[in-house]
Amino acid sequence: MKKTPQLIINGIELPFVSNDRYQAYEDELGVVETMADGSSVFEIQGMVWRAHYSCDKLPDQTLRALLPLLRRKQELSVFFIPEGEQDMQTAVMFCEDLQTRPSVAFAKDGAPVWHNLSFKLREVYAHA
Repeated sequence: MKKTPQLIINGIELPFVSNDRYQAYEDELGVVETMADGSSVFEIQGMVWRAHYSCDKLPDQTLRALLPLLRRKQELSVFFIPEGEQDMQTAVMFCEDLQTRPSVAFAKDGAPVWHNLSFKLREVYAHA
């Protein structure tokens, strides 16, 4: 039985992953200001969605479509399931951090199967 994808980037469905390999959550976006007395304050400018994803196996076709999008730091149309929810949300995000360089794990039917992809996404525009 195929599991519902947790993450879809520009129409590319990524394989379902479990345990600590997927996170999607809201986070505060802001700046740290240093005051005249030397103390610091965090000024909240809004909330952004963040998603972290890593997988051990990725089909060649999926990686070849996805990797250029992540490397360009361009705006991405992302559908994702936030932690503790069942319904997908959507946001415009960019790849904040491409953490690993995938390598070929093995070949299946003459095509490489890639290993070790990990990245972090962040919403482009802050909301509420």
